Amino acid sequence: MKMAKYRMVRTDFWKNPVVSEEMTPEDKYFYLYLLTNPHTTQIGIYKIAKKQMAFNLGYSRIRLPGTIHTNPNCYRNFSNKIK
Repeated sequence: MKMAKYRMVRTDFWKNPVVSEEMTPEDKYFYLYLLTNPHTTQIGIYKIAKKQMAFNLGYSRIRLPGTIHTNPNCYRNFSNKIK
């Protein structure tokens, strides 16, 4: 399956109350990564190892699970799929 070479993120992303009021800067960075990383598909279902995610983001493997589960409301669409 061929993946898209780019993803568009709407500029009103930053006006979303969840983003502007509930997310930390680290949450925003991680969420944008989930939306735009090279493993994502148009419907947002993909398989990626935590090790690869940590490497791409410059995180330790220990820090990554904390990032995923820090604010479950921010990642409700992703957190159940990341194991």
